[in-house]
Formats: sequence, structure tokens, C-alpha cells
Amino acid sequence: MKEQDDILPDEIIRPGSRRGIVLTLVGSVVIVLIVNFALAHFMPRNPGYAVVRDKWAMLLNQKRPVDTLVLGDSSGYLGVIPAELEAKLKGPAINYCSIGAMLSVNDAWMLDAYLEKFPPPKRVILVHVYDIWATPVTPVTMSNVPTGKNWRFNLKTNLTLKQKARILLTDYFPLYSENQTISSYILQPWLDRSNVFSGGLESGFCPVETGNPLFVQSDTKIRLKNAQNQNFQMTGENRQALEYMVSLAKEKGFKLYVVNSPLYEKLYDNAEFQRYYAQTQTELKKLTDETSWAKVLFGEPQLFPIEEMGNSNHLLHSGARKFSSALADSILELEQRR
Repeated sequence: MKEQDDILPDEIIRPGSRRGIVLTLVGSVVIVLIVNFALAHFMPRNPGYAVVRDKWAMLLNQKRPVDTLVLGDSSGYLGVIPAELEAKLKGPAINYCSIGAMLSVNDAWMLDAYLEKFPPPKRVILVHVYDIWATPVTPVTMSNVPTGKNWRFNLKTNLTLKQKARILLTDYFPLYSENQTISSYILQPWLDRSNVFSGGLESGFCPVETGNPLFVQSDTKIRLKNAQNQNFQMTGENRQALEYMVSLAKEKGFKLYVVNSPLYEKLYDNAEFQRYYAQTQTELKKLTDETSWAKVLFGEPQLFPIEEMGNSNHLLHSGARKFSSALADSILELEQRR
């Protein structure tokens, strides 16, 4: 055994030095920075994040004011057709809806940015899925707001110092903020990653022509499970953003309409879901009924068959035409009364 040990090679460990340690650390940091720079500039972005950035680019590059400004999440992006609003409300409209994770906080930031460029519109429409109002801020998604004039910090939202730091971190480190997207590209490069979150950037509406009924049913089951034995509670950041927009409507003299997204009809058949949905409506009405400048539209949601749904709250193009028409009719009726 001793002879065998004698013929085994010995590991030669070179003595460490302060200079070597510093070079190793600096080299590691430089490599991480280079990789993050390359990913930030050349990697295809998370599709949802790309929508946020595209919608902000639309807003910042917009040349003319509109009468109707539509803000909100993907249910509005796929469900509200500006041309339908223009035909009935008689004036230009634009759709800046993006994704649900941006909450109503992004609506307030976009409204601020719009009002910096143009006079107030006649009306602002907020279209959101019912459950975003109970969702907290996700710094990774909020980092997709342009930093140019720092809109993300000029509202008194419930963002903590830690959340703000994470937002800034995710701006420059996609290895952190888009780790799942990067992993998917590395592990499954053959997948087709095209999806509904593309196109429609002239008016802001994205038409989707075909859906998958099995996906609608699967999404509906998840929504029903999440509503079971739950009581609605609006998050502080959503509350403050909505209160801010209500105050802006009153101050600037435009109408603010809050609209819950269209829904798959079978989802609303469930009594437990109806209970949760009603709690959402009650809270939204409390925050908007304080002034005649704000209003929650549709006491009950606009319901659609599975053939017109992409999931439980995303409409296909055929359904979007009907939803947009109903939305315009509701607004027209209210404004003609006054």
C-alpha cells in the first residue's frame, strides 16, 4: 500500500497572493458584466416584458393627443379595439394595455407620462383582470418601465427601499431578472416561442384569431381553485395608484372608467367565484364613487363562450369586437345622460 501511495501524483498547490485574489475577483465581475450586457442587448426578451417596453415606446413616441386612452393588462391588450371605440365615441383612441404583473401602478405612471406630453384626454379606461387588484408589486416586471424621467418613483406608491433597489438591479442584470427565460433558451432551444404577445403596435390592440379550448378549461380550474375560501383584499400599491388616478381625473377634468376584464362564462357560473368577484367590485366602487369623474362599468362581467376565449379572461378577435362595442355603448350611455 505504501508503494502505491508513493507512485500517486501529489497535488501541487501554488501559494496564494493578494494580487491573484484581486485579479480572480475582478475577472469574475468583468465576465458577469459582459454576459449581462450581451444578454440585455441581444437576447430575445421575455414576451410579456417586451410588451411593456413596446407600449412605453409607443407612448413616449406618440405625436398626437387622443380622446380615449386605454390602460390596463393583457385582457385589455387582447380585448379592446381602439377602432371600435373611435367609431362610437367619435374621436381618436389608443390602447396602452400591457400585462397584469404591472398592476394599476403602471397605469398611473403611463397616465403621468401622457399628461406631461398632452392635454388631458376626454376619458381614460382601465381594463384589468379582477385578481390583479390583490397582487403585490413584482420588482422584476416593474424594471421594464423606462428610466428616462424616473416615473416609477414619482408616485407615492407602497414601494419599499428594498423593492426599489431590486427594480434597479433587474434593469442591468438579466441573468437575475430573466433567469427562467435564459434557462429555457439553453435547455430547450428547439421550442417555438412565438405567442399572442406580439403585433398590434399601431393601435395597441393585438388580435388573436384562434384559441385552445383545453387551455381555457385548464386556466378556469386554476382560477376557481384560487378563489375558494378567499376574501378579496386590495394591495396597498394598487389602492394608492387608483386613488391617485381618481384624484387626477377630478383635478384635470377627464372621465376615469374602471372595467373588469371579460370572462369565460363557465367561470362565472361558480358561486364561490361570484362571491370573490363581488368583493372586488365593491372595493373598486368605494374608491371611485367619491367623485362623479370616476365610475366602475358593468355591474356584472361581460361573459363569453369558450369559442371566443384564449383563456379564462383573454378574448379572441371575434369576442374583442363584441366587448369593445359593449364598452363603447356603456360609456356613450353614461356620457349622454350628463
